Amino acid sequence: MVDYGFTETQIIELIQHHTVQTGRDISTEYALPSEILEDLEESSSKELRTSTQKFTKEALQYNGGKWTKSGAVNKMFVQELKNVKMDEYQSIQQRFKDGDRFRVAAKGATKVLKKINQDRIQDCVMVALAWPTQF
Repeated sequence: MVDYGFTETQIIELIQHHTVQTGRDISTEYALPSEILEDLEESSSKELRTSTQKFTKEALQYNGGKWTKSGAVNKMFVQELKNVKMDEYQSIQQRFKDGDRFRVAAKGATKVLKKINQDRIQDCVMVALAWPTQF
């Protein structure tokens, strides 16, 4: 990112000023872009599944310790878990898979959030450069 010589406080003020000017509010609901909506409605379930799998493979990998790694059942307990009537092993494995899905969604959300924040800061810098006497 380009350094325009603003302090962190000035950047925060710029973002707040720009948010007020553009009328953006996190509590306001916005319509899903028509391109995304059309893509979701017109794609078959197989195409959606394929694109989801592709996204999962291409998602950025973050290192956040135990929070970004899949869990695993200790191998010495697998047979004992399989012998139980409710099949706890399968239930536990499903929770790990659910966790993996959440991690992928979080990675995607992080990528989108980074892009949004980058765009907002660039917008604020452009506003500040256009009207430098206001700040």
